Amino acid sequence: MPFSTTVIIVTPYLGVIGINIPMDGGKIRILVYNDGMSNVNFPNFWQHKQLDELSPEEWEVLCDGCARCCLYKLQDEDSSEIYRTNVVCRLLDLTTCRCTDYPRRSELNQECVRLTPALALTLTWLPETCAYRRLALGQPLPEWHPLVSGDSQGAFHAGISVRGQVISEKEVDMSHLEDYVIEDGDQNPTVVH
Repeated sequence: MPFSTTVIIVTPYLGVIGINIPMDGGKIRILVYNDGMSNVNFPNFWQHKQLDELSPEEWEVLCDGCARCCLYKLQDEDSSEIYRTNVVCRLLDLTTCRCTDYPRRSELNQECVRLTPALALTLTWLPETCAYRRLALGQPLPEWHPLVSGDSQGAFHAGISVRGQVISEKEVDMSHLEDYVIEDGDQNPTVVH
């Protein structure tokens, strides 16, 4: 009898998602429990569809939960270079790395970008590890991604998540955001003064 593992992920948009991963290499099943109404099977959908072909459920489950997109960024007016900070949106839960009001995030924070397939290809500040960016560029998901590894905390265990490395904008004087610039490319960001 084949064994399988089910990983449960709580998402701000979809609610509870179960990812059933067969140990015999069979098809992964994603079970979406949104008000108890959905139970959808998407076997390795990211390998067979373009980003613009994804259902809303498939789009949302691609997020690895690293929350690097929630980092405030500064852009040099002369060079257009982007600098990341270790300051995150006030809506980000620093423990779960999930938005506390995902459906209304763009209303509550004008800086929040609603990612689209076109933006996934053009936003250079998206991390190289971002599933949306990687798929837009024709690259595979990283081994630690929850859909590949079955580990809902894959981004954290791989050192990609911002958990434990950032501060909320609620704790910062945003007029001095430049004081919180971090080294680009750091897996574990440190403040550059």
